Amino acid sequence: MGIFKRQKPQSKEGKERETRMFFTATNSPHPTFDLSGCDLVKTPTGLLSRCKNLQKTTLDLSNNRLKTLDGNCENLDELIELRLANNNFKELPLDASKMKNLRILDLSGNPNFNKIDQCLALPQLRILRLNSTSVTKIPHDIFQRECPLWIDTDAKLRYPAGNEQKVTEKLNQCKTLDSLLLELQLRYCELFIPPENLFNVINDQEKTELDMSHNHLLDFKLDENEAVIRNLRLMQLNLSHNRLTFLPPSISLLESLTELNVSHNDLCILPKELSKMNGLKKLDVSFNLNLFYLPKPPCLLHVNISSTAIQLSNEFKSKIASIVDENTAPVPGISDVVSSSLGWPLTKPTILSVSPYRHKPIQIFKTPTRCRFSIGLWQKLPQNSAHFS
Repeated sequence: MGIFKRQKPQSKEGKERETRMFFTATNSPHPTFDLSGCDLVKTPTGLLSRCKNLQKTTLDLSNNRLKTLDGNCENLDELIELRLANNNFKELPLDASKMKNLRILDLSGNPNFNKIDQCLALPQLRILRLNSTSVTKIPHDIFQRECPLWIDTDAKLRYPAGNEQKVTEKLNQCKTLDSLLLELQLRYCELFIPPENLFNVINDQEKTELDMSHNHLLDFKLDENEAVIRNLRLMQLNLSHNRLTFLPPSISLLESLTELNVSHNDLCILPKELSKMNGLKKLDVSFNLNLFYLPKPPCLLHVNISSTAIQLSNEFKSKIASIVDENTAPVPGISDVVSSSLGWPLTKPTILSVSPYRHKPIQIFKTPTRCRFSIGLWQKLPQNSAHFS
């Protein structure tokens, strides 16, 4: 006969805290329903439906002893954030996918949780926290998600290998006559991270261009020997059309880099170390819809910020309109307007691409006496085009 350890019931202090916090959450207009730290051993009856009726967008059940989420998850179809950290979850409820608007899920501190497939079934999930869980492997079907997903974990996750045959063929070409080419192309290889020893291969074959666009890159790790990275002669790096949510600060070790294309990713911010890249002259960050900050490399000459969250001031937009209407080029002070919009000063001639409604890029340049602003004829371009002059 098996011996089962009986779960300790909710403490008196926990019950009192639950009563107080339940009353507060029910009568407060705050969007968070907070029952954290209440020593809960099961979900309070009717909690999920109460969240729906009160139009709560965040449910905090962290720091309890819950093993499951009781109730109909369809009642959480408007929930945006769910905090389940530091509990005893092994898996999510079977109907968890009905939380169709959930963007943030925190499962950190649930040591027995390993059902990451259930998390991937959440259609709008953007941030998944899995610190101190049993998840160690990323399933291959993660690339089938329409929404990019950022996973926060302290484990060294094993990513799918991608199309190993295609990667091997591409790398082997470096040892043939194709090695005379300066560019290494690893496009459409279904990669989640760079292949092992990639930078050693680039260094040995003296490649100056690397194209890893149209993959599923979640991370661009530069974790090889720092001396190897600094020794690279890489001048052009194309990481567009991936699933990057951040760039590592070590990107600044690519001292020879002159062109960087990270368009069509899910970047929110770029590392401040980018401002140390003295050789970088051309930067494309377009179609990173949540990107709101852009550090300024000192020698940058071309930058494309189309379809990002970087806001240009109304004053800047009105000056553009006046130039088109009046057909005049000189605009005193335009450099200061652009500087305040971007967050860094324009000290060199800079081509700034800001709109899909453009035939030629905007060019801003300084003279000793005044600033000039020139623009070509405007022409509507396809919305999905990443114009980079």
